[in-house]
Amino acid sequence: MKNLTTLTALVAFLTVAFSAGTMAQCGYIGGPMQLSPAATIAPETLKKFNTETKALQEQLIDKQALLKKEWLKDDPDPDAIAKLQKDIIDIQTGMLKVAKKLGMKNCAGTCGMFMENGCVGGGGCGGMRGCGK
Repeated sequence: MKNLTTLTALVAFLTVAFSAGTMAQCGYIGGPMQLSPAATIAPETLKKFNTETKALQEQLIDKQALLKKEWLKDDPDPDAIAKLQKDIIDIQTGMLKVAKKLGMKNCAGTCGMFMENGCVGGGGCGGMRGCGK
């Protein structure tokens, strides 16, 4: 029971930390006038990015859900967690390659990428601030 409580507290802490970081870096905190990194990208480029990475975006969301589900198990499998984390990094790398191909500069943050519904992927946008062409 103590392990479950500790794991639950850790997951809750990490969720709040990642959410706050993402919201702060992606323009959700500070009012509606604060620009998100996506606001500095030409709309045509962002649309093309979203179109070219749609399948990767769906895979990313699926892998993140599986990772969360694994962490919430009574006895999480460290090997499964490591594999899912690697899969997520591989997907994000694929998205970064598309961003680079489209000329989106300074997009090397940990945010995941700019998706249709904003900046997702967890961990904040870090180096993605000012991402644009």
